[in-house]
Amino acid sequence: MAIDALTTFDDSLVMKVVERREKGRVLLSKYHDAHLDRLRKGFKESIETSTIHLDLISDLERINSHASNIGEHILKSK
Repeated sequence: MAIDALTTFDDSLVMKVVERREKGRVLLSKYHDAHLDRLRKGFKESIETSTIHLDLISDLERINSHASNIGEHILKSK
């Protein structure tokens, strides 16, 4: 969506990109909390793959941030 907004400068698409930042943060926070809850419960599978889970959440946070920044810069350039 961010790429489409960047190539088209469609105002409604740009606003959707920017608005999704907070939704992404909330969702990623839920994923993080759920993972920590599984760790507290001692689920073997979660303990063994914890690094992968946390890395993936971190990568998704970074993608969310970059996509939102694209939208914000488009808005500023208008």
